[in-house]
Amino acid sequence: MKTLRCIALFLVSIGCAQLVSAQNSPETKTTDDSWKFTVTPYVWMTGIKGDLIVEGQDTPVNLNFANDLLKNIKMGAMLHAEAKKNKLSFMVDVFYAKLGKDKNVTGPSNNSGSVRVRLKETMFEGGLGYTFAQSGRFSLDALVGARFFNTTTNVRIDDVEIADSKFNFLDPYVGVRFLNDWDKWVLRGRADIGGFGLGSEYSYKLNGFVGYKFKETLVLSLGYQIYQPDYKKGSSEYKLANEGFLLGFTIGF
Repeated sequence: MKTLRCIALFLVSIGCAQLVSAQNSPETKTTDDSWKFTVTPYVWMTGIKGDLIVEGQDTPVNLNFANDLLKNIKMGAMLHAEAKKNKLSFMVDVFYAKLGKDKNVTGPSNNSGSVRVRLKETMFEGGLGYTFAQSGRFSLDALVGARFFNTTTNVRIDDVEIADSKFNFLDPYVGVRFLNDWDKWVLRGRADIGGFGLGSEYSYKLNGFVGYKFKETLVLSLGYQIYQPDYKKGSSEYKLANEGFLLGFTIGF
């Protein structure tokens, strides 16, 4: 996982490094004042790893997407949408996943029972972007917005509830993103930080993508994304990282 994090950080750093060339080159002026819209359905093959502390009890969590989550997913919806005009962008992102696992277990006295685990995770993000550096087909945007996060976990044994936790918070965030566009290829990335003690103590989101353009309005992208919040409430704390590969298909109109 550390290697994959380094890849995402490397892709983001490429865009930041190109700011120097953007500042030293004449700015490309856009004469098209029309709105441009994109919609990106995607699949985030995220694993979940970290610590979940409920009422002072620390529970380490390490769920792999392929082995633990893919087999037990009940419902999922993931979508990114964006509207852009000149240097201004408006964006929304929705991630929802419902996971469930049922298992029959046998106790030491050969007594059988059923265990049911349910996990729901929702992220809704709205933001505003402004292109403050541009050279040719490279651009660098400043980002500001807010991200709502909600997760619930419920565990029952023989219909008796033994664990029930819920965390939800609203984080403001600020960040940057870059886009570098070649003939058939697109390289883009993003980094933001949020929370600031207003929702979570802190949070960050990193991603980097390589995309292939079938045409200007159809782009298939593969990348890696990390989202890590640290939220505390009383003696409970949510400190789990969602990270994994992301596959998306962007449609422009």
